[in-house]
Amino acid sequence: MFRSLPALLLALLSFIGLPTTPASAADDGAAVKKVGQTFFKEYLTSKDPWAYLEKSPLLSPAAKHSFLTIKKKADKDGGLDSDPVTKGQDHPKSYQIVNVGLQPDKATAVAEAKGFPSILSLLRFGGQGWEGRINL
Repeated sequence: MFRSLPALLLALLSFIGLPTTPASAADDGAAVKKVGQTFFKEYLTSKDPWAYLEKSPLLSPAAKHSFLTIKKKADKDGGLDSDPVTKGQDHPKSYQIVNVGLQPDKATAVAEAKGFPSILSLLRFGGQGWEGRINL
């Protein structure tokens, strides 16, 4: 009887639902928020935004490729009408992550321009090869 007690306890604990899932979800949300905040801070203060986008360890290879494609087109066409990250011509100097959405294989972070709650930018995390990085 004593040999089956640990198995019984393990089974009971799994039915009770220990708080490991919410804690890991909270940890994942905090990690997504931190990466998003760091990305906006570094991007908006960089001297050369294109170089930052090309070299940032926070971006997935797919996101870097997307920005490179935008840059090549912009160079060919004579420039951009709006910033590829903030999606605006003139934008505030800082953004803050105001909402994080988590799913098993992806996440999103909504960033709000400080002082301008109607100006939002969406960062996507997930997809092939994302490994915790932003994948626009």
